[in-house]
Amino acid sequence: MIDSSQLLEIFWRQAGWVVPAALLISGLKLAAAPKLKGLVGELAIRARLKGLATDELHDCILPDGRGGMTQVDHLYLTGKGVHVIETKNYGGRIFGTAKQKTWTQRVGRRSIQVQNPLRQNWGHVQAVKALVGDRAPVHGHVVVGGRAQFPKGEPAGVQRPRELAAEFRAGEGESPLPTEWTLAWKEVRAAVRLDPSARKAHRAALTRKHGLDKATLGGTVMVAAGVLMSVFYLLSTQN
Repeated sequence: MIDSSQLLEIFWRQAGWVVPAALLISGLKLAAAPKLKGLVGELAIRARLKGLATDELHDCILPDGRGGMTQVDHLYLTGKGVHVIETKNYGGRIFGTAKQKTWTQRVGRRSIQVQNPLRQNWGHVQAVKALVGDRAPVHGHVVVGGRAQFPKGEPAGVQRPRELAAEFRAGEGESPLPTEWTLAWKEVRAAVRLDPSARKAHRAALTRKHGLDKATLGGTVMVAAGVLMSVFYLLSTQN
């Protein structure tokens, strides 16, 4: 007759991999989902604005004008000037004003504090203005995609993708661009950092300033636990 310890050993050998596998999958999903969602939002904006600008740059690391670096989702040069775009692919209900430091995102029963993208993009605009100076107009845009709803109304300065595309279309045909605009844009292009070391340094600076976000931290812990349990499972089932 098989006793309980033998049954437990049989179960561990046959199904012990389930827990570490679940931890690994859940951890990776938790850590990567926000980044993937953001990437989808950025790609959607690029598709919306395709062919509506003279030139464009994406996912740019630039000097912030204060001795550090900043990351800008999109930069476009059109007949209206230089456009600095921050994209957010939100879901749920969003509550906040243009002046608040953080907004509240409610998804189901969960409430999440998110950085006010209008304040965030203001810093991006200042960084670009430091490069462009008075040679070309610089416009800031915060574009919210996804299924986000603003029950109390969208804060001033927030646009939907279709609204920004319509604004770009309205500026089509305003050419040729002034020479000063073109020269200013070339300086912006020259200042963009695309090397991995710049991105790594920027991420490190954000972590020092804000700490790891809860999703990344929780996902990392779950993945680490899953790896350790996987190693333990493999070692314990070799004999």
